[in-house]
Amino acid sequence: MEKEHAHIDELIMDVLTGNAGRAQQDELEAWMAASEANRAYFERLHEIWFSAACSSDDRRFDGEAAFARFQRHVKAARQAAPPTRPRPIGKFLRQAARYAAIVLLAAGTGGLAYQAGRHQAETPLAPIEITTPAGAQTCVSLPDGTQVILNAGSKLAYDADFGREGREVRLTGEGYFEVAHQAEMPFYVHSSDFQVKVLGTKFNICNYPDEGLATVSLLEGRVSLNGHGQPDRPLVLSPDEQAVWDKATARLSKQAMPADSDERAWWKDWLVFRDWPLERIVQVLQRDYDVRIEIEEGSLPAMRFNAEFRRSQSIETILDRLQATGKFRYERLNGSYYLYKDN
Repeated sequence: MEKEHAHIDELIMDVLTGNAGRAQQDELEAWMAASEANRAYFERLHEIWFSAACSSDDRRFDGEAAFARFQRHVKAARQAAPPTRPRPIGKFLRQAARYAAIVLLAAGTGGLAYQAGRHQAETPLAPIEITTPAGAQTCVSLPDGTQVILNAGSKLAYDADFGREGREVRLTGEGYFEVAHQAEMPFYVHSSDFQVKVLGTKFNICNYPDEGLATVSLLEGRVSLNGHGQPDRPLVLSPDEQAVWDKATARLSKQAMPADSDERAWWKDWLVFRDWPLERIVQVLQRDYDVRIEIEEGSLPAMRFNAEFRRSQSIETILDRLQATGKFRYERLNGSYYLYKDN
């Protein structure tokens, strides 16, 4: 019996870390379907795997610290609801601690913390959602080896059987993707306004609900886009091209990207505003720094700026430099920032 439990722990670990083949996934699903106790055991380990990497202030992933957090979570879970038939999970935890690393980069500090995706256990293998709060970035490694960096205020969702029969994710906000090449299984990104299809490439998608434009910027490879309502008219991008979706007109267009877009990318610690209206700049700063900024009504929101900043710079440094243009002045009051036209 002990050997059987160890085998199940190994099987669950392989599935959660994306190292399981189809036969292993089928075996685990059959095991969970055999009894409610089996399903509950899987869900308990699933939750522990996701939650054990939370709340770290380390600058690098520390496997020993992660394992210690695993142990604390298991102990607390047992005290709250002791299992009727205890099973050995120590080996599972030690091995899984090497993999439970969804990394949260705090904007403006460069420090690292660890964040879990929220698991909604409605089914044995429920969808996985990873949410990045304002003022942070999240690095995600998908089971197929695809790497994703989520910008502040963004969410990525995918099914727990991702990679088995398809590779599809759902994105809200902004994400930079380096997709693992699998010619036989295209990778799809679904957003609220369009769908992106790729085989293996590097690209960025920006589609925040509160912004009027959505963009797809291609660095390497080749992608095709289908705007919602235009399924038969895909737009194909080549490297250094950008697709722009105008939400007001439902129009999809293509343009060249600036020459230094890759070097000055947000995922490389840059904030770049190229002839942007102040209103749009404020939207980005509020998300990236988790602050509240109010703009005086009138012509100020439409004033345009060109500027480049390191994300590690403070919000005050950025506002000081923008204020130095003589177009506006700002003040801080009760933790919020207020921008006024400089008369």
